[in-house]
Amino acid sequence: MRPTDAIVPPKPRTEEVRVMRRPKTRRALQVCVAAAASALVATPPVSPLNSHALIIVLVGVAFVSGVSGLVLRFVEQPREIVLRKVHDGREPSQLIH
Repeated sequence: MRPTDAIVPPKPRTEEVRVMRRPKTRRALQVCVAAAASALVATPPVSPLNSHALIIVLVGVAFVSGVSGLVLRFVEQPREIVLRKVHDGREPSQLIH
């Protein structure tokens, strides 16, 4: 028998992309959206266990983090962040389903 050539998978290559981000602003807006969504979920009209204090706190957190996100948007200096994307070398059309 003749020895067969080994199939060597392609080496993954990394691509670096530099982007400008404002991490504090992003975090403040994430907290705002999470608190607003929690307040909406906590306010079903039929729930007997509905606590008005919890809803007031969630709306307050959403408001304060939203205002701080807006203020940080104009105050915080953008930072350059390097993102690394790893490509495995295979095209999507070559993948076997």
